[in-house]
Amino acid sequence: MSLSASEKVEVIRMAEDSALSIRKTLAELGISCSSFYRWYRRYQAGGPDALRSHSRSPRRFWNKLPESVKEQCLETALQHPDKPPGNWPGISQKNITTLSQNPVFTGS
Repeated sequence: MSLSASEKVEVIRMAEDSALSIRKTLAELGISCSSFYRWYRRYQAGGPDALRSHSRSPRRFWNKLPESVKEQCLETALQHPDKPPGNWPGISQKNITTLSQNPVFTGS
């Protein structure tokens, strides 16, 4: 669920004005404390405009190798066809493991 900036401001005001603790107020509203405090910090720093949704850049996967590393691995594999991937010079085992499911390197 994504709230608009005005809804986030309303949540902040409700939490500030509530007789209950912030944690209990948020629990009743179904809002996580981490989300609330992230909004609250942005609200304090920049007012209601700081709560507007901003587009996220595409997430980067932890195991995705940059194209330059893939190309380096392919070049090394072609230069050393007699060596298994674990013995390729200049290529880390982590990169080899990440590439192990790539059809270019597995022949699938």
